[in-house]
Amino acid sequence: MTIRVSHLHGEHIAVAAANGTEILRYVYRPDPDPFESRKPYAHP
Repeated sequence: MTIRVSHLHGEHIAVAAANGTEILRYVYRPDPDPFESRKPYAHP
């Protein structure tokens, strides 16, 4: 199995399967408004 990892500095790290389906996205950018959601978080 092959995976692809991409890192957008200051934003997120994404892990995708060989076919391009995103498996995980770890978001760590600063919160624009702390009321909305807490970061960092992993999705899904």
